[in-house]
Amino acid sequence: MPKQTDIGDKNRSREIWEERRTKLNVRAIHREIKQKFERELREVPSETTLRNWIKEWLIKDIPDDQTVPLWDKSWPKNAQDIATLTQVYEVGRQVWDQYGSFVEHRGFAGFPRSICDWAPKLAGHFDLASRHECLVLIYFAHMFGRLGRYSETHSVPLSEVSQSATRLLVLWAGTKDAPNLAPNKITHSWFGFLWDRDEGHTELLVIEVMLGEFVLEGGLLVPDVIELDTFLDWSGENRENLAPNKTRQEILAEYQAQGIEVDESHDGLGIVYTNLEENEIPEQVWPLLEAQARQRPSEERPRVFETSEAQVMIAAIMESYPGRLSEDEINELVLELERKFAEIDARNSAD
Repeated sequence: MPKQTDIGDKNRSREIWEERRTKLNVRAIHREIKQKFERELREVPSETTLRNWIKEWLIKDIPDDQTVPLWDKSWPKNAQDIATLTQVYEVGRQVWDQYGSFVEHRGFAGFPRSICDWAPKLAGHFDLASRHECLVLIYFAHMFGRLGRYSETHSVPLSEVSQSATRLLVLWAGTKDAPNLAPNKITHSWFGFLWDRDEGHTELLVIEVMLGEFVLEGGLLVPDVIELDTFLDWSGENRENLAPNKTRQEILAEYQAQGIEVDESHDGLGIVYTNLEENEIPEQVWPLLEAQARQRPSEERPRVFETSEAQVMIAAIMESYPGRLSEDEINELVLELERKFAEIDARNSAD
């Protein structure tokens, strides 16, 4: 009897292939899949199996998303769009110089063409005098840029693939100055950075977006850790619209069948934190834990989340760019991240 294909493994393979197919041949992509699957404790498909899957994955080739330098002649001509891109490029350069240059060993070259197209389109929702909102605009422009290219390569209408992103944008724009009006499911999930106005935290997420570390899942641009509740519902009233006539267990089973990794025992938190000590849990998660009768650690215990988060981020960067950073550069980047976290804590204490 032929072995049954694990749909989650197949979807994960497709994700890696789509990301690398224009840069690597099939054999090299298979090696990368093997490395990732071994880390993720998945069963590695054979190279022959991968080649057979690729024959099924019809995808339309489109030109690469070329990087557009500052003041490029292809920039829009009207003053408002020029003002938007000027502001976005300056904030992007600052974030890149702070973090990205450690990884790529180069200065800020500019944004991809798709971001230059989308930032002016979305700018009406943002106050570009606010650095935080400029950072959030960079995030949304990347998300819609990626969705636009996905729409082209997969011959799917943008109106279909962008529904979740549009809903998130409209929700944020309508509640950004009154986060208490937004559903707790969102403001207490990973997407909380959109509302909390913590520039240091937002910078770290935006640089990962700029480095291509985020993936499209469920029509949203997210890290590899998938937030179950965000996909299931943003508020109680939206659940029926997102999944009519389906129970939570049925929806969960569907996401697992699609290869979306979730921690069922923690799915109510909106973001999955596993194997964390109490003093490593982010402050914004404690209200949710306290509602479940969990107690905070005593004040005497040291708070080490900042250092742990810095180490996790550095480890992720090293894994994504093996051999690209020297020991001195790693130490320098860790110190810079920890300095940034110290500034955030000092600012929060002052508030």
